[in-house]
Amino acid sequence: MKKIDAGIEYKVYDIWNEKILKVPKNILEIFITHLDWYTELYFHPIKLIKKTIYTYKLREESTKYIFAHVDKSIFGNIEYQGKNIIQDKVIIGKLYIDHNPSRVREYCEKYVQQLFELWKYSCSDIHFNFTLNTWINSRNNLIFVDIGELSFKKKEVSDFIRSQAWLKWYSYLHELSSDAQTVCRAIFWEKITRQNLEKYWWEYK
Repeated sequence: MKKIDAGIEYKVYDIWNEKILKVPKNILEIFITHLDWYTELYFHPIKLIKKTIYTYKLREESTKYIFAHVDKSIFGNIEYQGKNIIQDKVIIGKLYIDHNPSRVREYCEKYVQQLFELWKYSCSDIHFNFTLNTWINSRNNLIFVDIGELSFKKKEVSDFIRSQAWLKWYSYLHELSSDAQTVCRAIFWEKITRQNLEKYWWEYK
């Protein structure tokens, strides 16, 4: 088993049969990762602690919710082994687009369709950070890989849509050319709307 990546919440290992294993970081590891990634938090310890606790709690909430309610194929045929998770092996969204810039439109369209699928389960990608939170598996399906970047509050998602939150986050600002930004902006403006949120969002009682 070979370690291939690590994010804020998980350490990622290559295992077998086009699968990866994600091992959750404990709260201290999340704290250290936040400090490493966001060095400005060194001077704001209270904010750092709150951010760490928020990340840890959201990951735990998301894991339980996905297990209980959501179609596992949306998250790469996710399986649970205790607190560890197994997902399909994927191609990073940025690399998929870079290999063929004409794929930007295809990728954005696939992202929107999967976002609508998430809405049917009363949850959403928080910031529409699509090249980071969704990647492509070996069957050319777009899947959500980051289970800790979810919102379960329709009002919050509606506010993100109204403010076009995707224009302020890393995927749009740093991983797309100006031409690709134009394509992305047009697709998201047309399809990630509060009208579609009303159409697809299903409230679990």
